[in-house]
Amino acid sequence: MKVLDVRSDRDSREFYENLIKESKRQIDIMGVTADRLIDHFADIDGDQERAKVLLRALNKKVKVRILLPEKEYIDSTKSSTFDSVKLKLEKLEKEYPLLEYRYFSYSPKHSIFRIDDTCILGPVFPERQSRDTPAIHFDSSSPFASKYLEHFEHEWENANA
Repeated sequence: MKVLDVRSDRDSREFYENLIKESKRQIDIMGVTADRLIDHFADIDGDQERAKVLLRALNKKVKVRILLPEKEYIDSTKSSTFDSVKLKLEKLEKEYPLLEYRYFSYSPKHSIFRIDDTCILGPVFPERQSRDTPAIHFDSSSPFASKYLEHFEHEWENANA
């Protein structure tokens, strides 16, 4: 099944930072709020270089797509960040045309983080932070991963801009 790693959680900033640094073509993200993603890797107003790794990828012409649930589909423990993340995404999209984001209309069930030819897939549990849930790192050509990536494409095409 082309499993590269099984992770007990998704809380390793260094792991994701290195993947983003190594990206060459494409990053696709499907999650719940993208709050941690923006704070850790796309902090356009911050002064920490480490928090700009996604911005550097965009400058290298890496295409970034972020797919999130509409506000009414986010668990109440996470919905408070929706408005602030939306403002940050709007600002990022204006500054970086290769960054796009869209919204889907149902409660999130899984997280997808694709970087070129690999992806990290994991569940979304209500009332639990995504960083505290397990994930599996796959080669994107895996039969298992390819179904999730097909799902991402379908949802991207049908999502609200």
